Order: sequence, then structure tokens, then C-alpha cells
Amino acid sequence: MTTLSEKVQHAIQSLNLDQPKIQVHGAPNSVFATVVSSSFSGVDEAERQRRVWEALRQSLDEHERVAVEFVFTIAPDDPEEAAAGDG
Repeated sequence: MTTLSEKVQHAIQSLNLDQPKIQVHGAPNSVFATVVSSSFSGVDEAERQRRVWEALRQSLDEHERVAVEFVFTIAPDDPEEAAAGDG
């Protein structure tokens, strides 16, 4: 049996992002994901989210999608990431 976390990870992998680092956290029926990829560099947050949620819509049923609380989409060169690496 495939878990929701595994399904979310597989859906995001289907985007063929450049060297993605995908982490899915949470309980079986409530998860959030963090995706770090240089494919997000220079792409605004709305477009990043659109891409990820389109993949989730194609791979998950409605009940599973509702259980995905949030997906953080991060480029390694995002200002927040650079600041986090300084500490």
C-alpha cells in the first residue's frame, strides 16, 4: 500500500525538476512538503505553486489533495535560503 507521503513525493518527482530535494512531513492524513530545486530559480512563487499543485491534481484524488496542507517551493538561491545558510 502506498502512503500519502509516497504519493506526494512521486507526484512532485513527475515534474522532472533539476536535482530536487523533496521532504514530506506529517501524519498519514495531513502532510506538508518542502521542495528545493534550482528549477525554481527565477520563477515567482505563484508559478512554482501552480506547477506543483497541477502535478498533485493529476496524481492524487480529491481526498488526498485535501490532506496536503502546504507545499513549500524553494530555490537554493532564494534570499531566505541564503540567509539561513549564514547561521
